[in-house]
Amino acid sequence: MYILYLLLALFSEYWLGIIYHHPIGTDFYIYYNSYIKAISGENPYLPYLVGESFVNHPFVLSFLSLFIWHQQKIVALVLWITASALAWIVVIKFVFSLVQSSLGRIELMDKRESFLLGLAIFIGFAPFWETIHVGQINVFAILSILLMYYYSELDRPYVSGFFLSLAIVLKSSPIIFVLYFLSLRNYRLLFGSVLSLVLFSLIPSVQFSTNIIPSFLTVLSNLGSEIHPSRNNESIVALAARLLTKWGFENFEGILKTGRNVLAILVVGAILIPNLLKNPSKSLRLSQFALLLLAMTLFSPLVWYHHSIFLIVPIVLLFLRSENYSSIISIVLVLLIQFERFFEDRIINFPLPVFLAHYLLLGVVLYMYFKDWFKYKADLLT
Repeated sequence: MYILYLLLALFSEYWLGIIYHHPIGTDFYIYYNSYIKAISGENPYLPYLVGESFVNHPFVLSFLSLFIWHQQKIVALVLWITASALAWIVVIKFVFSLVQSSLGRIELMDKRESFLLGLAIFIGFAPFWETIHVGQINVFAILSILLMYYYSELDRPYVSGFFLSLAIVLKSSPIIFVLYFLSLRNYRLLFGSVLSLVLFSLIPSVQFSTNIIPSFLTVLSNLGSEIHPSRNNESIVALAARLLTKWGFENFEGILKTGRNVLAILVVGAILIPNLLKNPSKSLRLSQFALLLLAMTLFSPLVWYHHSIFLIVPIVLLFLRSENYSSIISIVLVLLIQFERFFEDRIINFPLPVFLAHYLLLGVVLYMYFKDWFKYKADLLT
């Protein structure tokens, strides 16, 4: 089974590099070329072409400068990929330890066993290979999100707020966690996050130009108001737009965006509203964290295949739950994600496996969350 798992990862890499002709480091070179523009006084956000142009917070360019001080593009890419791979190993170890601790299941396996299991699964995870191949910033973003959650659990609000802001400037979509901390009434953390966000915005403004933040906000507004129905965008709105266009429908964009927003509000509201009634337990907070990672990924206007690495927490949470069936479900969902590129190339050019995996994962973790919440509430009353 594991050999098949690795073969599917190899095919995903073959699909990306050979069939799809996607060179190594394409996203990294977008960052790199945007940095050269910014340092030269040009607008790094022009021309605006989703999937081909720079759309991140300008602090990403400041972060990138840590890797390109020697001004050698190839060396910078090697350093970036190496740092991403090392950070992913840290993420794997971190997630397994965090989930075991929160679930109180330290006895399930020792730390060495869990780390080796995590390496076996997630080093061979095809979305990670794609992240490395294109030189994406995802691994640094998920590590920042994990540190945000870890320090919030240690009641270190200002440190957690720092990492929340770092995650937001690296990827934008982690801003959803502001709602999480609002529901927990952790105002010191949010205050620390605002201060850090100001700092992370001042750095590129001083390093490059005072116009760089307004330029980013313009791009951010465009991203949120558009559907982007490209073949590689796996968001629910983009997939629906592709199908409706194929079936001959027109003028559906407004309905799709409204539907996505309503669905996101309902899901996030269902996750967080219980916090207004009662402070959640440690294990419930972990489930909320995992569900918000799912919502952050699934309801974004842009969902690329490599974004599935953000789902490592809900996948591991499901795998380590005490129910026997939950680990089987998590393995099936990982295999579905792994199967994606083979399915697209050899069966139907549509991301059905990853779509099913994402929304089944959301449904199963939501079900378990509410099951645990009602049990928690009942135990408090007895």
